[in-house]
Amino acid sequence: MLSVAFSGCNQNDDPEPLVETVTDIDGNVYPTVTIGDQVWMAENLKVTRYRNGDPISQINDDQYWSTSTEGSFCSPDGDLQLVSEYGRLYNGYAITDSRGLAPEGWHVATDAEWTSLVDFAGGETEAGGNLKEIGFDHWLSPNTDATDEFGFGARSAGVRLTAGDFVGLGNYGCFWSSSFAGSGSNLFWVRCMLTNNDNVDRRSDNIGFGFAVRCVKN
Repeated sequence: MLSVAFSGCNQNDDPEPLVETVTDIDGNVYPTVTIGDQVWMAENLKVTRYRNGDPISQINDDQYWSTSTEGSFCSPDGDLQLVSEYGRLYNGYAITDSRGLAPEGWHVATDAEWTSLVDFAGGETEAGGNLKEIGFDHWLSPNTDATDEFGFGARSAGVRLTAGDFVGLGNYGCFWSSSFAGSGSNLFWVRCMLTNNDNVDRRSDNIGFGFAVRCVKN
């Protein structure tokens, strides 16, 4: 569901810009941002249920995570208190589930949509700086060249490896696309940003990894 919220007036009674938001089935509200001809969530997804209301499995145990073949999520670093700031990490099975991970009218960004975003934001060797949140609240130093020029607000939620280990909180943030990296494979295209450069790396990773998710308006 897409909602529009009026942000109020300044002391001169001039209206401030309208702020668009989208709400998931759990009631989590996300700010959105228009970049080029795309409308993106400006925060990482936090939802715990599919669009039809069915629960997504939460897996904390490393062994269960490593053997799961169903859609699953976890908290960054296994810490529930981090969800409000970083969103949740999902495996690739949740990305492909036909019940839908994204809110109504939205979808998990495709590889082509990530490519369009990265190209608009300066290309693979510069877009990371332009998309990363400024400062060190959600990135470790040096957070190279971070300007958040477009309001995308990328944060470093780290990743969960296929074996269940958590790595990289503060150092890198990786985001699923919904696109397979090869016919019949268990690999998806992923975008990663690091604190020590301003690249956006395109790579293929296994369906069993845990990555953050950004959604795009249909």
